[in-house]
Amino acid sequence: MSDKTAWTISRLEDLRRWLVLEQQAEVDRLQKESGHFRRLGQLRLTSIDDWHSGRQLAHFAAIAGQSAKFALLQGMVEEGIPVRISSSDPAALDCPPTQGIVQEIGVISISVVVSRDWNPEGLDSFRLEPTANSWTAKRTDAALASLTSQFTGRNVDDLPPALRQILNRPPGKTIKKTEWINQPQLNTGQNQALAHCLLQAPMALIQGPPGTGKTTTLATLIAFLVRSGQRVLVAAASNLAVDNLLEKVMSDGISCLRMGHPLRVHPRVREATFEALLRGSAEYTQAKKLRQEARALKSKAGKWSRAKPEPGQRKGQYAEVRALFHEADHFEDLAREKLLDDSPAIFTTLSGFVQSWPGKRMWDWLIIDEACQAMEAPVWPLLPKVNHVVFAGDPCQLPPTVLSAQAIKEGASVSLMERLAVEFPERLFLLETQYRMVPEIMEFPSVDSYQGRLIAHESVLSRATLPNGCELFGGKVIAIDTSGSDFQEEHPEQGSSLINPSEANLILRMAKELVALGLAPEHIGIITPYRAQAELIAAKSDLAGLEINSVDSFQGREKEAILVSLVRSNPSAEVGFLAETRRTHVAITRARSFLGVVGDFSTLATHPYYSKLLDFWLERGFVRSVWDEEIARFLS
Repeated sequence: MSDKTAWTISRLEDLRRWLVLEQQAEVDRLQKESGHFRRLGQLRLTSIDDWHSGRQLAHFAAIAGQSAKFALLQGMVEEGIPVRISSSDPAALDCPPTQGIVQEIGVISISVVVSRDWNPEGLDSFRLEPTANSWTAKRTDAALASLTSQFTGRNVDDLPPALRQILNRPPGKTIKKTEWINQPQLNTGQNQALAHCLLQAPMALIQGPPGTGKTTTLATLIAFLVRSGQRVLVAAASNLAVDNLLEKVMSDGISCLRMGHPLRVHPRVREATFEALLRGSAEYTQAKKLRQEARALKSKAGKWSRAKPEPGQRKGQYAEVRALFHEADHFEDLAREKLLDDSPAIFTTLSGFVQSWPGKRMWDWLIIDEACQAMEAPVWPLLPKVNHVVFAGDPCQLPPTVLSAQAIKEGASVSLMERLAVEFPERLFLLETQYRMVPEIMEFPSVDSYQGRLIAHESVLSRATLPNGCELFGGKVIAIDTSGSDFQEEHPEQGSSLINPSEANLILRMAKELVALGLAPEHIGIITPYRAQAELIAAKSDLAGLEINSVDSFQGREKEAILVSLVRSNPSAEVGFLAETRRTHVAITRARSFLGVVGDFSTLATHPYYSKLLDFWLERGFVRSVWDEEIARFLS
């Protein structure tokens, strides 16, 4: 066994351990955040309908007198999340808890997709609670265990080229040189990125800084590969990232298949899901017919008649019902397998692929978007199934979300793309032309994170300024320093997050001034690293259409004007959460034409990043003190 193979086995074992740590951290978080919800219980099962793919739809409603408490449930869950269903009676041992996916929430009702094997017969009331997705974690762990065994007893030279390249072993043969046809909808750098993916095969890395058109570039690459006769698997960490890319590829006329739970797929692309594409197949039609027969028989078996049924009659009828459902599932599985075989481009989340696990199929190319936000564990099981892989993302933006402090300490928050960019710098291509930020906003992120290589496209240079030029704020960037004032951070009564009420008031005052100057609230975003601060600002705001959210929720998006509340202000100069400077990098790169930042730089500048940021903006005249006469008048 080579040193590299031994290292890989050790790495896979680390990933499996981090899965356990992360699963426990998620359970702990849910227990901490939803204690009041866990006391809800008291839901009654109103009906169960057959769904598809071996699942059924369970409908629950609040028991009389529980309507007020049911409102708590609506605040704790949302459509598409996993929930745990259990009996409200702790003595009910015959019906073990089951996991489902919320389909719809009504005023006093909730519908959940569950396995058809779930049998709640004889139970009167139920409890629902948000839960960690244990199914995905178990499947990912099983996939990693299987991969470990492959490395243990297999010659590395027999592995697919992409995986061998990641193991630092050159592939046996390179991709055939392809005559690159210039794509007119792309700029020069984007076309070079596509050529880079082909020439650097079997593995290429594309770094897409904010506003550089990474999604457009990848969509064009996927369309090019499909039209060249290649089979492409496309994955990302989030459903949103998958669907954004899928929408662009579908608009180019490419036939696509979207794997995953339809409730988690954006309505604009649901026509590409299994459920939508299966409807026209002969197998699906037969499955539908069998399910109708099964439901009719089930209804008949459940009705009482005057005549006493023969011994075992109902048991036999229910056995026939189960057989019909299983036969229907078989026909639907055949249709799904055919779709998997016939689809040249398959889109999925990383976890969704592990859950569905479509057999031993191989793909020519794997494209992973937002790869720097993906934990490493669900990426590895895909690599043995492809010959070529493209990682696309930006190590300068947010890393994977990891809840376990121990897993973070051991390295779980470092993505595979980030590690590969260090190990294979020659395979990394940087997109340089950006279409989002005016130069004044772009300049610091470019110098700090991208070696000063970002270029503002001419369409940005010619963009009209905001109404009246925002003279009061002094230009397109303003940083208001609150040092020495009473703008102090506070701990809210509940939770571990932070708030800064004075900053909240100032930020809202700035937003109202922008609206008064003629900018619609829909074009303004307020961003803060602390969720409690976002909630406080939202509670104080009376501007309809103004979007207020955490940094994490804004990644991948933009607004004409962005206002940032940094919150931290304390005598000990602790920056805490803001030490993850990529979060601030994301916040200030969401703005197109105007950026306003409020913070206590006497606190923040003790950190090298914020000290550099302050010096940079001071040199350009962007920094104003809250004590400045003009700002003081503005606040009065």
